[in-house]
Amino acid sequence: MKMKKTLVLLALLPAILFSSVSAQSTSYTPETEAKIKAVENNLAGWVQTGSDDRWNIFDRMKKYGVNGVSIAVIHDYKIVWAKGYGMADVSEKRPVTDKTLFQAASISKSLNSLGVLKLVESGKISCDSDINKYLKSWKFPYDDKSNGKVITVKELLSHTAGLTVHGFPGYERGKKIPTVIQVLNGEKPANTAPVRSFEEPGKNFVYSGGGTTILQLMVTDQAGMPRSPAGRNDNPVDRTKFFVLEIQPVQSWNSLFEIEPNPHGVA
Repeated sequence: MKMKKTLVLLALLPAILFSSVSAQSTSYTPETEAKIKAVENNLAGWVQTGSDDRWNIFDRMKKYGVNGVSIAVIHDYKIVWAKGYGMADVSEKRPVTDKTLFQAASISKSLNSLGVLKLVESGKISCDSDINKYLKSWKFPYDDKSNGKVITVKELLSHTAGLTVHGFPGYERGKKIPTVIQVLNGEKPANTAPVRSFEEPGKNFVYSGGGTTILQLMVTDQAGMPRSPAGRNDNPVDRTKFFVLEIQPVQSWNSLFEIEPNPHGVA
């Protein structure tokens, strides 16, 4: 029997001011509208204590100072409903809608991992092999901190590779964007340190966005990514294109793949 699963995607926009506005551009059936109301008014905490407390989405947004929220529910590879809450830009009085674009940030790690596992499934890579076996455009520079051990794909996926660079602060609009290799080497215009070993792999769990960036490059190298129309074959955006092309039959929906964001369409 085919297993059907439901995925809920949630994007948040923190801000100082708050407005209890909701917006959606699609009309839904009464049954779906009832499900939307059930979600909006039955938020629960991470830890269930038996008190069975439930909250309204606007109450939670106000409590945590979240200015804008976007929710999309995907069931059996199709978007069941999507809706925006609050404001994308308070000064412009621009509400969040179901078409507002949010920065994916570390939500994209799940998609990155899925792309890696697609390569494993097709036999192009092994989870237990040295990552340098699959990296073509750049090689990880092992040193004495790795204690003679190689880093495997599995260790990158599980954040047990003993690597530096927890996360990335991002880049302001209009600033020069580094290539992935510049990020990995800590070279300007990258604003983070090089991704290197700080202990031997497989020893501890230490979250590393830098390790995920290595996986990102590996997927691109193995997929043989062509150059984009603008001639960029070494930027984070092109990595995303691979996943969108490979992970089917997920419904394509309102995604942005250009480095320069739409100034009026991004929260």
